[in-house]
Amino acid sequence: MTMFNHFRYAEVAVDCFTPTNQLFTYLIPPKINVQKGDLVKVEFKKRTLLAIVFELKTEQNIPNVKNIIQILDGFPRLTKNQLKLSKWISNYYHSSLFKACALMFPANQH
Repeated sequence: MTMFNHFRYAEVAVDCFTPTNQLFTYLIPPKINVQKGDLVKVEFKKRTLLAIVFELKTEQNIPNVKNIIQILDGFPRLTKNQLKLSKWISNYYHSSLFKACALMFPANQH
């Protein structure tokens, strides 16, 4: 009998200087209910940074994946269309994916 690891992973855009459209994989802890478009906190190069969830997936054998720390309350979840528009903005203007997503939040929440 073969055993499979069925962990949930999130592909996120981190608020730091990264190449256009680069996403990073984080493990979703069982106690956190993450959805696409959520604003989360993650550890990135020994710093705690904000990130936006773009994809949810199940994979096996990904070494050294860090956990999502928490979901940030008080921020609206980005819709599928907003995430798609953010990708287009990021590609067209050669900006980070997170910065393009930040345009979608209300002005008082940047």
